[in-house]
Amino acid sequence: MTERRGAEFGPLLGRLRGKAWVRVGKNTLALLVAQVGARALNLGMVALIARGLGARGLGRYLAAMTVQAVALAVSDLGLNTYVVRELSRADGMAAGLWPSAVRLKLACALGAVLVLNVLVAPLSAGRGLLVRIVSLSLLPDAFNALATARIKARQRMEVSAGILLGIRLAYVVSGALLLWRGYDERALLAAYGGVSLLGSLAFARALSRWARLREPSSEPGTHKGWREVLGASMPFAVTGSAAILYTRADLLILSWLQGDAVAGRYGMAYRLWEAMGMIPASFLDALLPELSRQGGPLAEPGRLRALYRRAWQVMGAGAVLLSVATQLVAGPVMLVLYGRSPDTLDAVSVLRVLLLAFPFTYLYLLNGHALYAAGREQRVTVAMVIVTAVKLLSDAWAVPRWGTAGAARAALASEVLLYGCLQWLVWRSVLRLPQEGGQGSEGANAG
Repeated sequence: MTERRGAEFGPLLGRLRGKAWVRVGKNTLALLVAQVGARALNLGMVALIARGLGARGLGRYLAAMTVQAVALAVSDLGLNTYVVRELSRADGMAAGLWPSAVRLKLACALGAVLVLNVLVAPLSAGRGLLVRIVSLSLLPDAFNALATARIKARQRMEVSAGILLGIRLAYVVSGALLLWRGYDERALLAAYGGVSLLGSLAFARALSRWARLREPSSEPGTHKGWREVLGASMPFAVTGSAAILYTRADLLILSWLQGDAVAGRYGMAYRLWEAMGMIPASFLDALLPELSRQGGPLAEPGRLRALYRRAWQVMGAGAVLLSVATQLVAGPVMLVLYGRSPDTLDAVSVLRVLLLAFPFTYLYLLNGHALYAAGREQRVTVAMVIVTAVKLLSDAWAVPRWGTAGAARAALASEVLLYGCLQWLVWRSVLRLPQEGGQGSEGANAG
């Protein structure tokens, strides 16, 4: 059995090393350079807010940004991931996708702006003005995310990474100036929307001038209308909406039940946890288009399995090492960023719990990408919805009892559960079953 598997994957891995891993490595490096800069700038901004406005001001700022992130994810309709997968494939069937995706994305973002202003803001208990201000960034952020997905699909991620890094740098500089002049979180949120709009202009210029990103003319029968695009992207939409609740609801629950100061302490740890995972995150961003390419209808059988197995080994070993290494530096880094205070000491204990989740977090993300590439997005959706419901119940039970510590423990348990669910699905859908590529085998394996 082992010899037969080696005979199957040996020549295939040899071919993949020459092309796939070169592309993944190049794009990982581009994303990593940009994300190191962006995360460092973002952490600097959070530290400035914590020092200038205190934990309460930081909590209000993060709560408003979380509401914006939830609205952005819900209004995305799964288009970002769908565009990456479809435009990564070489089957010639996505020629008319881009115009329909842009129209859908902007229309839904505009709807989200109206919902936040008419429904959410009046119910936000003192944060209504913050919600209205941050809602103005939804339209430019929606376009920026879709433009990034289009560039990512062509595996020229240095272009989108450079623009996104420029947006982040401009925001941090303007935010630091506003804090220096004595402005509060309202001005910071307004500045965020203005800088996002400038980023949209940069993306529009790049897309119009970069000839390689122009799609070929649609042949009869290949144009994707908005109804077709919406129907195909709905599993990604449900998964994305559940995922943003999964990753952000704990901060909102802390804010509602424990107050802005407690939410601010949790946000100090959570933002640093996200930043410490930038290396595996960059690798996964670069890997998704390659997985989609190898899982497409025209790909050779077995390519997706071979690429996934090697990626799992790299990701698993790297995430374990990262979890151990970051545990050693968690305390000193937090003290440098936020200073020595009771808030910082509480955030350090939260961060140490979150860091235990690194191997499970990045392996479940890899598993989700592999299932997307194989056309099994419905299975990811079911798993994501179930685990999100479990996490919300866990937060609602643990936060009133243990505050930030309860939220951190619920997050760790949920990461383990989600990893287990998706690993089982990958074993059934990608590793065990014959890989015939893409969506063509979805109907046969849907059960």
